[in-house]
Amino acid sequence: LSFLDWKVFHGLSELKVLLLNGNSLGERSFTQSLMAPLVKLEFLDLEHNRIHSLPAFLLVFNAKLQSIKLRRNSFNRSKSLQKTFC
Repeated sequence: LSFLDWKVFHGLSELKVLLLNGNSLGERSFTQSLMAPLVKLEFLDLEHNRIHSLPAFLLVFNAKLQSIKLRRNSFNRSKSLQKTFC
């Protein structure tokens, strides 16, 4: 999986766990409009994808998110995470 249609999560406002591990998703795959319906998301697994930086809105607009798995991605050292967490 390398692309997510922006409407794929519409109608899934009760979804709490989303497993997207082991795909070819990059940070451009995740947009605010894509993630907006997931208001109750608690666990997000993005392990083993092609993510180089973490979009800040994933953490800002997902207030119920308790755990996010990011291992085995290609982060640009601390630079991309500093933009998100600082």
